[in-house]
Amino acid sequence: MSFTDLLTLFVIAVAVLLTGISKSGFAGAIGGITVPLMSLVISPALAAALLLPILIIADVLSLRQWWGQQSNQHLWLLVPAALLGIVVGYVSFGWLDENGLRLLLGVSASSKA
Repeated sequence: MSFTDLLTLFVIAVAVLLTGISKSGFAGAIGGITVPLMSLVISPALAAALLLPILIIADVLSLRQWWGQQSNQHLWLLVPAALLGIVVGYVSFGWLDENGLRLLLGVSASSKA
């Protein structure tokens, strides 16, 4: 196994660890940098594809824990932004090449800092 393979595996492992820590509530929004971090060593589409199942499982487990304790008023404030984000992501992944996706992820990650 070459150095680049080991580096890739290390970066992916760190990103998954950061995702888990962020989802547990300890690291705040640091999970937002995991896809851009992984995009340094693999394609952004592959980075998103690797993290998506982990995020879905974590969200389902969280939803089960907090079911019935939501604020519907706040929930309806989030729905339009969530739908807009889904549409922008769908269109971006369909139209942009790998470097365009990296640029979009970099702009998005830097705006969260």
